[in-house]
Amino acid sequence: MLERRSFLIGAGSILTSAYVAKANWFLRNQNAVPPIIKPKEATNKLFFVDQGIGKFELRLDSVSDNFPKLTYREALEKYFYIDIPQNGKTSLSEFRSIHDWYGISPTQLDVIADPMFYVDHWGQWESPNAQAYYYLCDLDLTGEGQGPGPLLGDLHFRMGEVSCGDYLGVLSEDPITASLLQARLIELGHNTSVEIVDLT
Repeated sequence: MLERRSFLIGAGSILTSAYVAKANWFLRNQNAVPPIIKPKEATNKLFFVDQGIGKFELRLDSVSDNFPKLTYREALEKYFYIDIPQNGKTSLSEFRSIHDWYGISPTQLDVIADPMFYVDHWGQWESPNAQAYYYLCDLDLTGEGQGPGPLLGDLHFRMGEVSCGDYLGVLSEDPITASLLQARLIELGHNTSVEIVDLT
């Protein structure tokens, strides 16, 4: 599923035509990131991570993936809601069921798990890109209900539809979108700082 959103210019006190003109001038003449105003006290950060060739992935509160290293026991408990206490009693039928469903034997429980065992669950719920998706998806970012006007910027909300499988995240292909999003978040009363980061 793909949903694209843009920003209505002139819908608020910050996101005006003058603001957009200044950001566009900065991009054209300085060949650099357009100016981004910041909230007075940022409680979290939204990163536009440069993926190369003009594509950005939004990540909430972390630039890196921070993928957790878990044992099979920890992964079963955290992502599959199966609690197997280390010193508790677990029935043979429960162990057999775990082996049948997940291919894990009792001797493997405290071995570091293959990342592929739980990467999809982590990617859908805990990854910084999924957190950005959940944070932004229900906000009135466009402001379209406030009247007619030009729509600028691009945020692509993606669920699936990528080669790696069950991807969940927000992408952009225009760096000015970072400035527009920052202005809109401030207009909505959010103390979120938007920052463009190049990891290449």
